[in-house]
This record gives sequence, C-alpha cells and structure tokens, in this order.
Amino acid sequence: MKIAQWPAAKVSRCCFYLLIGVAAVVYLLFFLVGYATPDEADPSFCAPLFTPLLIAFVELLGVVAVAVAVWMAVRQHRASTHERVVNGVPQRLISLSVAGGVAVLVLITLALGSAQPLMVNGTRYVSALSLRVADMFIAMGTVLTVVAVAAVIYSGVHCRVHRKER
Repeated sequence: MKIAQWPAAKVSRCCFYLLIGVAAVVYLLFFLVGYATPDEADPSFCAPLFTPLLIAFVELLGVVAVAVAVWMAVRQHRASTHERVVNGVPQRLISLSVAGGVAVLVLITLALGSAQPLMVNGTRYVSALSLRVADMFIAMGTVLTVVAVAAVIYSGVHCRVHRKER
C-alpha cells in the first residue's frame, strides 16, 4: 500500500515515531559520545562533541514546525469559504483568536523582556535583542504551560460536572 493511500492517523503515527526515533538518537549521541570533551579555548569548560548536531536538529525542528503550521493555516483558510460551526463554536473565530493571542503574547513578552547583560561561564552577553528574545521564549513557555494546565483542569472539571448532570 502506498503512503498516499494511508489514513491520516497512520501517517501521523509514523511521523511521530520517526521524530521520536531521530530525537532519541541525536540526544543519545549528545550525552553518550564525547560529552566530557574539554573546550579548546578553555579546558575547564565542557564542549560536548555533538553540540552542533543537537543545535542543528532543534533549529530544523523549529523551522519545519513553523512551515507546517503556516502551510496548514493557509490551507485551512482557503478551504473554508464560510464560517464553519463545530459543536456550536465558530471555527474561524477560534483559529484567528488563538493566532492573534499568540502574536500579542509574543509582542508583550518581547517588549517586557530584560536586556540586562549576563555573565555566563565567564563570558559577558550584552546583545539586547538576543537577551530579550531569550527572555521572551522563557516567559512564553511559562505562560503557555500555565494556560495548558488550566485548560486541562477546566476540561476535567467541566466534563465531571456535566457527567453528573446526566
């Protein structure tokens, strides 16, 4: 059977297993092969052998994730000519609200990010943009994790309340 004829769930599962396998190999190489290699510039610091591979893998994952998200958003936008209502919820409104909310969160966390210089491993980091972007990712990760946990708790409570009403 050709991959093009597979159901979407099977393709998704295979991609997921492939991604997990590649990530496991990259992280195992990072930690198990040459992890204690001393840095050439300062031998008191550790410079793992597969650091460039790990960084390239994470960057590739980020680029692919953004590309797929944009492609799917454009594809969904083109496919829906009218406002679809799924379970009483307008789909396009929810999609645009989530995208707009994330964009606003990016701008707010970038604007509020700290640009104070940092001293890390004896090196002083002073690039204001890099420091703000790093702070933005930390703050966004924290906020989105809290929102996800709150949504799961709300969903569990909401389902339990409605189940008792039946």
